[in-house]
Amino acid sequence: MRLNKIIKGMSSIVLAAAAAVIGTTVIGASAYERDMPTQQEIKDRFEQLYFDVHKITEYTEDYSAVSPYSIGEVSDEDLQYALNSVNFTRFLAGLPDDIQLNDEYNVLCQSSSLVNLVNGKLSHTPAQPAGFPDDIYSAGKTGSNSSNIASGYGTIASSVISGYIDDTDSSNISKMGHRRWILNPSMQYTGFGITGKYTAMYVFDSSRTESFTGDYVAWPPENMPNEFIDQDKVDSYGNYVGYAYTVSLGNSYDTPDVNKVTVQVKSSKLNKTWNLNSSSTDMFSNYLTVNNSGYGMSKCIIFNVGQLPENDTVTVTIKGITKNGVETPINYTVNYFDLLDDSYDAIGVEEKTYEIEVGETIYIQGYHNPLNSKNFTWGYTLDLASCTDFSSSSIIGDMVKLTGTKPGSGQLYVANTSTRATINVVESKSVHTHTYSPWTTITAAGVNKTGTRQRTCTGCGNVETETIPAVTAALSNCTISISPVTAECTGSEIKPAVTVKYNGTALTNGTDYTVSYSNNVNPGSGTVKITGKGTCTGTVTKTFSITLAQPKLVSAAANSNSITVKWNSVAGANAYTVLRKTSNSDWHSIAASVTGTSYTDKTAAAGIKYWYSVRASYNGQFYGSPYDKTGVSATISKPVSNGSVKIAAEIKDINGVAASDTITAKLVSGNKTYSYTLSGGSVTAAGIPAGTYTLTVSSSKCVSRTQTVTVTSGGTANASVTLCLIGDVNNDGRITTADVGLANSYVRKVKTLTDYQFECADINGDGNITTSDVGRINAHARKTKNLW
Repeated sequence: MRLNKIIKGMSSIVLAAAAAVIGTTVIGASAYERDMPTQQEIKDRFEQLYFDVHKITEYTEDYSAVSPYSIGEVSDEDLQYALNSVNFTRFLAGLPDDIQLNDEYNVLCQSSSLVNLVNGKLSHTPAQPAGFPDDIYSAGKTGSNSSNIASGYGTIASSVISGYIDDTDSSNISKMGHRRWILNPSMQYTGFGITGKYTAMYVFDSSRTESFTGDYVAWPPENMPNEFIDQDKVDSYGNYVGYAYTVSLGNSYDTPDVNKVTVQVKSSKLNKTWNLNSSSTDMFSNYLTVNNSGYGMSKCIIFNVGQLPENDTVTVTIKGITKNGVETPINYTVNYFDLLDDSYDAIGVEEKTYEIEVGETIYIQGYHNPLNSKNFTWGYTLDLASCTDFSSSSIIGDMVKLTGTKPGSGQLYVANTSTRATINVVESKSVHTHTYSPWTTITAAGVNKTGTRQRTCTGCGNVETETIPAVTAALSNCTISISPVTAECTGSEIKPAVTVKYNGTALTNGTDYTVSYSNNVNPGSGTVKITGKGTCTGTVTKTFSITLAQPKLVSAAANSNSITVKWNSVAGANAYTVLRKTSNSDWHSIAASVTGTSYTDKTAAAGIKYWYSVRASYNGQFYGSPYDKTGVSATISKPVSNGSVKIAAEIKDINGVAASDTITAKLVSGNKTYSYTLSGGSVTAAGIPAGTYTLTVSSSKCVSRTQTVTVTSGGTANASVTLCLIGDVNNDGRITTADVGLANSYVRKVKTLTDYQFECADINGDGNITTSDVGRINAHARKTKNLW
């Protein structure tokens, strides 16, 4: 009699997105927009970024979920598969696909997965299990809070594709946080972890230097592989849930309002149109919402119209969104296509026959399309006659764990496929005395890190594995350096970096040792204390110097009897020393313990050029503060003595018509003016500061005359001026027909005139000599009308 027993492998799947981060920005060195690939480019890129969501996870170091706890270490191949799944997804969305692994992020995620596994539940803020190590818990708590986390997936890659990117379930559809974190344009680094059915992906990285300037990031993108979508996905009531769409808006868009946004979705294959608005609340068939929380890109429009057929062409139009208050709709088309050909569609197991001993456990992986991450349905037959018993079997994602309990034979298969594997359970091999080869180190032990070694029985091939204890290292035997050993005071704590190496291998701060600082703010000697941790023992102290910076000189300014020097303050300084020199002397101190940032030198002599510089000090010590050897300079001007001008003037007037008129003189230089009245035809202008002046001599019936006079300190300048009557063109002291003829000859361009003759002939003072001026001179000469 044969009994078919079907074991379904659909374990409970739970997702939790990392908390929203409000206002995450990058001031980038350059900018980029989406670069959407063609379908052929997508196929080519998958060959380069290949990954398989079914691959059984391997570890270079096993994790331990019981004391002594260990987070283990996921193999490089599995981490690369996980990374490829993220980069390929970003490539589809038109984003940079150069995300890199970060070792620290890997540790945080592996610790997160372990603490959630030990607690038996998924949480971004896990509690510390009893007896759980503080360091692993601290890392696990940080990792859980900074990551997308999930449970129920067999591999990290499957949690990325079927969990985080899908994100279409009642707990996540209103936010779509997992997807938005993976499609965060500012991400550059990530990390992953997996223990049992718990996975984590670090997403709180925004270190990309380039800024995203595109209008939006859409998912599904313009070319979408059918393989990413589980057409059979149903909710707890058996209803198809579809695949939610997200459009994350760029910085150029205003924050969207769900009461204003409308979305139209058109399916070509179904020949159907959905018009969604804020009243569309059926999350799996007619749904629209807006989420403006900081999951990567903060402004996100989310909608779902339910299940769509493969190879469909879907047109999306979004309205009610604005840029600077101006309506700016978005229109795009999603073309679904087959990424992989039929060669990927086989379902089955790797081997035709498996043999295990009673008590032995093996894992068997099913294979399928590498992007189809549905958990397999496993089945096996039980032959009662041969007493085959697989009662210890259990499901782990896409693989089955089998433990033989009794001798016999049975078959294992995936779902209802015709390809089956035979499982033979045999008695344990006969006991014999093992003869082992020498131990071979598999993983070298290190400080605070155990190693492993193996040896093989030369008779039966049995492999024995043994743990190598962690290395004990005294800090006194380590090479320890700090950098920098000299640092300028900033007013805040100075914390030089510490490097500790044991036999050439760098140890880890926080794991192998701790660091503390003292006396590390003010100028002087700071202290670094390095204390061993775990199997790293002892304490070592290092010192470093905190110096004062060179004061930056601002200015040196002289007034009549002193020079004031100014400079900028120096962090950590509480006093300054002022230095001075001349062209004939070296730098020397003229003032110490100056507490401000200026000093007035009242000992400076006039006429000597002085240079000034400043050194900073703290409690009377310079602590290496240099001074500017160029300095700033200033000179007090010597007082200038005055001079005088002796002015003599006469009016050339034969007829004596202006003999009694007053003659005035005016000295002008810049804004300085000195006016005088000549008595007896002369005057001495005394107390005139040295300089060059314009002297103007005037009288009422005469044409003024101007000349330049230079006054020297203590000297007397002489100026002699002859004034002529207005109309006296030939300057002979009278106005006659000769003057009329000379002016008329100038008008007729027969003769030229000197400048002063011209001024005497220009009766109306308009800068020209015309027949009008000639007529007025003639009238005066004939005594019919006077000029004055």
